[in-house]
Amino acid sequence: MNEERLQWRTNPAIIAQYFTGEDLPTDIDIHLKPNESCVVIEDGKITGVATAQRLTVNPKLGTLSRLLSKKDPFRSFLFVHTGPHEVLVKLNGHWNDGTEGKGAAGLKIRFNNDELGRLLSFPADGKTSITLGDIASSMELEINQKFASAHMSTVNSSSAKEDRDM
Repeated sequence: MNEERLQWRTNPAIIAQYFTGEDLPTDIDIHLKPNESCVVIEDGKITGVATAQRLTVNPKLGTLSRLLSKKDPFRSFLFVHTGPHEVLVKLNGHWNDGTEGKGAAGLKIRFNNDELGRLLSFPADGKTSITLGDIASSMELEINQKFASAHMSTVNSSSAKEDRDM
């Protein structure tokens, strides 16, 4: 049993971290907390999501596999703190009278294990450490468009100033 352990999250601002198999030692143990998950990718395909357990990453091939001339698959790992997280998103839009409106929305998010693969778009763009700021930036455009079209475009700025819930 190997006693070497990897602590994937050393900075509380980082909520997800991507590693290729080359970045990690062979047969290293990782202990996942109940609010952490690990997406395992082999040869470019998601092979599974591990949660709340002890995980040995980069295992060596067994003797039988080596005798059959199998090669080690190219592995990569995405470790995610599933939350809950609080994200602050900037809102910008125009009221129906043409005036510009600005604000902020606080969102509480939790990552669903079935959809963690969507976070792989960040490593695909070269970002291996993912923060809440990255998540907020990726959601900001869509939230602004929906908020502006559904709420701001139907209300005057004067009535919005009087309404505390707006």
